[in-house]
Amino acid sequence: IRKNSSRSNSNVSLVSQFEAELDYLAVAFSSQRCQSFHTSLLYLELWCSRTYPKKDLRSILHTNTFSRHLDPSTGIVDSKQESPAEETKDLARCRDLLVEAYRNINEPDGFYGIAQDGHQSSELYMYEHEGSWKDVLQCYDSSLLQNGDSTELVSARISHHFGLLRSLRHLGCSHLIDGFMHGLSNHNPETYRELSDLHYESAWRTCNWNFDEKQPMPTLLPSKSESFSLSIQASSSFSSLSHHDTSSHLETGNPGIHTSLFRALHALRSKNHQQFTSTIDLARLKMVECIGMTRPESVKKLLPMLINLQLLTHTERAWNLMHEEKDQKVCDSMDIEENGTGMGFSRVWYGYDCEYSDHLSFDALEPILALHSVLLQLGNRKSALNKLSTSIVNMSVKAGRLSVGRTALRMAQLNSVGLTNNELTRLKIEESRFLWFQGHSAKAIRCAQRALDSLPSSGVPPETQQIRVDAALLIAKWSDLSHSATQNSILRNLKAAKRSVSASSLTGSLCRVNFQLATFEDKVFQNLEDKISSPEWAEAERRVNDKKRQAEELSKGRSEGQQEYRGLLARMRKEYEHDQSEMSRAIETREENLRAAFDHYCSCLAYGDTYDMRVVFRVIGLWFSNYHLCDTSNRIKSMLTGDAARGVPAVPSRKFLPLMYQIASRLSEAGESANLSSEMDIKAQNSDVSTAFFHRTVRILVLKMVMDHPHHCLYQIFGLVHVNRLAKQSRAKEGLVVSRDKIRAAERILNDLRQSKHLKLVEAQSGLIDGYIELAEHNHKDKRKEIDLRPPQRGSFRRGFRLGAVRNMNLLKLPTLQTPVRNDCNYEGADSVVFLQRFADKCKIANSGITKPIVVTCRGSDGKVYQQLVKPLDDMRQDAVMQQVFGLVNSLLASDTATRSRKLAIRTYNVIPLTPCVGVLEWVPNTTSLADYLSVAHAKYRPRDKRASEVRQQMSVCSRSHTALLAKYTSLIERFRPVFHHFFLEKFLSPSVWFHRRIAYTRSVAINSIVGYILGIGDRHCQNILIDVLTAELVHIDFGIAFDQGRLLKTPEIVPFRLTRDVVDGMGVSGVEGVFRRCCEIVLRVLRANHEMLLTVLGVFIHDPLYKWAISPVQIRRLQRESSGAAEENQHLSEELADEEEAVDEGNKGALRALLALKRKLQGVESDVTLSVEGQVSKLIVEAQDPNNLCKMFHGWCAWM
Repeated sequence: IRKNSSRSNSNVSLVSQFEAELDYLAVAFSSQRCQSFHTSLLYLELWCSRTYPKKDLRSILHTNTFSRHLDPSTGIVDSKQESPAEETKDLARCRDLLVEAYRNINEPDGFYGIAQDGHQSSELYMYEHEGSWKDVLQCYDSSLLQNGDSTELVSARISHHFGLLRSLRHLGCSHLIDGFMHGLSNHNPETYRELSDLHYESAWRTCNWNFDEKQPMPTLLPSKSESFSLSIQASSSFSSLSHHDTSSHLETGNPGIHTSLFRALHALRSKNHQQFTSTIDLARLKMVECIGMTRPESVKKLLPMLINLQLLTHTERAWNLMHEEKDQKVCDSMDIEENGTGMGFSRVWYGYDCEYSDHLSFDALEPILALHSVLLQLGNRKSALNKLSTSIVNMSVKAGRLSVGRTALRMAQLNSVGLTNNELTRLKIEESRFLWFQGHSAKAIRCAQRALDSLPSSGVPPETQQIRVDAALLIAKWSDLSHSATQNSILRNLKAAKRSVSASSLTGSLCRVNFQLATFEDKVFQNLEDKISSPEWAEAERRVNDKKRQAEELSKGRSEGQQEYRGLLARMRKEYEHDQSEMSRAIETREENLRAAFDHYCSCLAYGDTYDMRVVFRVIGLWFSNYHLCDTSNRIKSMLTGDAARGVPAVPSRKFLPLMYQIASRLSEAGESANLSSEMDIKAQNSDVSTAFFHRTVRILVLKMVMDHPHHCLYQIFGLVHVNRLAKQSRAKEGLVVSRDKIRAAERILNDLRQSKHLKLVEAQSGLIDGYIELAEHNHKDKRKEIDLRPPQRGSFRRGFRLGAVRNMNLLKLPTLQTPVRNDCNYEGADSVVFLQRFADKCKIANSGITKPIVVTCRGSDGKVYQQLVKPLDDMRQDAVMQQVFGLVNSLLASDTATRSRKLAIRTYNVIPLTPCVGVLEWVPNTTSLADYLSVAHAKYRPRDKRASEVRQQMSVCSRSHTALLAKYTSLIERFRPVFHHFFLEKFLSPSVWFHRRIAYTRSVAINSIVGYILGIGDRHCQNILIDVLTAELVHIDFGIAFDQGRLLKTPEIVPFRLTRDVVDGMGVSGVEGVFRRCCEIVLRVLRANHEMLLTVLGVFIHDPLYKWAISPVQIRRLQRESSGAAEENQHLSEELADEEEAVDEGNKGALRALLALKRKLQGVESDVTLSVEGQVSKLIVEAQDPNNLCKMFHGWCAWM
């Protein structure tokens, strides 16, 4: 059916194809036997959704008895066909089918959506899936203890032995495996023959090259006809085992691979070329045959096989390096270049580690690393082995596999004879790192201190000095985290490390040293800042003032003859003078820490790019919060030109581009007329002079950025120039009206640009922006669907638009296309920049929304056609800022292994605000709103259900009491069932594509839900959520409500994010369990781990003086009216415009409240209770799906779909 429908041109959905009377469950099991796991999952879910349409998969598989049965011959549910016990057996088979499917496909979270029955096999796979190999080992040991030596369970015993040995291998216990296998060969030869390949693996891992001579089986390779017969027999013998054990055994790909690898390494060691080549060739041939018999859907089976092929390839390359004359000369020459470090030999495959580590898990990469260690031992390359061992230690720690790291560290220590003093010291430092990650903080610090003390402090080469610096930085960092040293001691060590770096010209470490110094000084500054702003400090000031006043009264009394108070007066003066001195010292120390943090942050930016995102936002945040100190602004100014006195180079202006909009919003002419000197004493300055100097520094920074990177900055400057250009019916009229000082400052920036080489660019940019604004403000109420942009011909009455006649258009970059930042600031003719060539002759007026956006088509210099959305009467500034925040969140997620492997990222698009009521947006192709699809799908697939408009109308007129709303909502959803899972069946006919697109959708819902909750994004009705019809990812639009302002609406939004029944229906029968819940937890864990940086970044955004985040009553009325439709909007427009004139401008007073709410969420505080990540996600999911909350939502939000 699928084949015929794919050939036809008719739009036949996959749902209609499956309406045939098929036994879906039988097809699912047949697909499983064919290793078509995606097809198996598809048919199983179809069976579950037809048989149990009102239950999710977890509840189905948790249930022990059911009263319904689907007759496979008729497709009719019949409760008399099968007993509950038989049906429970079928459900258990379904659960096993799901487990087997998720064991083979590359989806790490799907297993958590399967109900667990508490059986040992379920627990065992959970432990294996999570990498808890100690628990796996205990489970297998317990299973062997229960089964004993029963001959009736031979296959199960073999499986349990295999699982036990596999657990030992993952724990890095190769020598233990060797001893176990020797005992097994004596007491149970049959089991040993089945598992002998694992013995060979432990032999080559431990370099036990005499192992093969002790074995009873032949040492020579079998013939081609007999080769790997043992492997095939072993595989077939496991076919009768349970799904759990079969997959475990097959994970190694071909059981004979390690036997062949051992013999190839043995031949490499003995220089037996004939045996080596025959072994490698035969093993590779059989491995390729095994791969050919495995379907591509079995990713978890294919990956180990491909890794095994890599093992053979690396071994073959090692022979060429070690024994071929030509390659040996190359190897020796590389060793000479590396000064005898041995890295030349290992460079050929050592680079593979870096290449694969970003794409493979540590479990997949570990066999390659183990083989490299063995090869380096065979080549007697101890220096390279030391470097590789430390690399394995670092990777194992990051992956949580400390046992493997411990083995690698021990191996490096055993092979440390002959290493240099520097190499031995680095090995000690790695040992201290390992101790720290094990939780032994005191031992780690002592070990690092011993490593530091083992090196001379003066007269040493740069390499030794670098090791000293690394050790000193670790000690300082760990001492701070463990609170095992005083602040002065830590600061003294950090400064000593910086002096060592500067004296040795180790410029590569200057960035790291300055960052650690800056963060420490910043931490001390923040602690003092919190202390000074605390209620306790205010109370202490009050007590000091009271004591001072009392002392003055006593002093006056003494002058009148009351000498008996002399001692009391002296004591009171001493007390308040001491308290005053302590408070003054704290204030001075705070300012000293601030200046020091600034200096080190600036040096960090000047010497490297590693910490740019964290440092730039923190520097700007500190500057904006402390601009009243002229010295702070002066440090920013010197940062742009460099500090010759301290030898610090200038910081490139490109590093401040992510904050161009926020920095430019501080522009003002206030500092232009004042007579200022940067050398003034800070204490001599008053507030007005400090403010003037701040604005002058802002202007210098903005001008520097615009001069260097005009394509990235001009739109923000023109946005300031047009910031008070408001249309009569603009949505931004209640926004903050900007003073003329800011506008004049922006105009002065443009005038400076016109005096430079950017004159033509500025004029062209001005013409383009004016063209966009003219097009947006044009009255389009004549119901035309197109606008002609061509200049009118002579004698024509048609109006012309400036957008189609912009001069020097080819100098302008495409507005809605991201342009890479160039370090050389040269964008002329750069291939990375797509310039604007021409606009299409006509543009379209979109028939959606109240404001009727205009779709403009243009052609770029790369020959491609691009579309833009010109949106009138809408303020896009907040949308632009939210896209900035999303980009920063994506960078955080990209730096985490778990989120990167799942490709968790928010879909973003470029937004360019031109005025407070006109903006240009990047057109997001191949998308449709959830509202557009669901309105059609409900009528198509549920024709007997109520119409969406009927449900909406009944909810809108329902009484606002909670009881009435809940009763009405419950009754309506019974006749309005979800249909969104049909979207995936319609759009993606291939089961593999269907599976991956649904996973992508579920992950997209998860990340948008958690990030939306943290940022308090509201107004998430179906029109504001788009779905990509090609990738199934969600794209959220319209961010007019943020930072929990939705809770202040007339009908408050009390759900954390949109998780309605249709949204959940698209996730499949597992619902919110499995992929969705796990991805929510992973994203939230990353955000909570980086909460300090997020608060710093968001603090800069929220305190933007150009826009207030708090919404006015006018906005409240408009937002919920918009959800009711355009008719109501037009009906109340005149009333709204009158109210807008009385709207109170609250500025940015809600910024502190918004930051406090963000901090509580990122700390897991819900209802004054601190929750774990799992607990917080569970609470949010319950709140988002609770009918008691959904029934109270505004009817335009459409909580029923």
